Amino acid sequence: MNFQEAATIAKQNPGSTLTRDHSGCFIVIRKDGTIIQSVTQKKTSRSTDQLLEEISSLRRECETLKNKITYQKLEIDQLESKVASLTTKFSRVSKSELDRIKEEDKQEDAKQKESERQPLTLYWLSRAAVSS
Repeated sequence: MNFQEAATIAKQNPGSTLTRDHSGCFIVIRKDGTIIQSVTQKKTSRSTDQLLEEISSLRRECETLKNKITYQKLEIDQLESKVASLTTKFSRVSKSELDRIKEEDKQEDAKQKESERQPLTLYWLSRAAVSS
């Protein structure tokens, strides 16, 4: 704090001493030896505590994110291994076998679409009968 601020605080606290600290700043010391902080110093120390808490919170969050990244990297490695294995297996399938599998997939898809379509058709038919 500056001299004027320290002098004002010293006048408000009879018996206190106005001096300089080790860094050369003015301070006011009570009879019991405690240092009287100025209003600006109190605000600064309070905001410093808040900043330290925020830094601590951000460090915890950063550590959590690092752990998630490590986990994701492990998952990626596992998936790459599966892809390599499936690629190897796929390369061993003959063209005729691949064509047969594709045709089976098409037939299964058509059956699935038909089974999904039937309940909708019945629903709309029943609604039409009710509204008639």
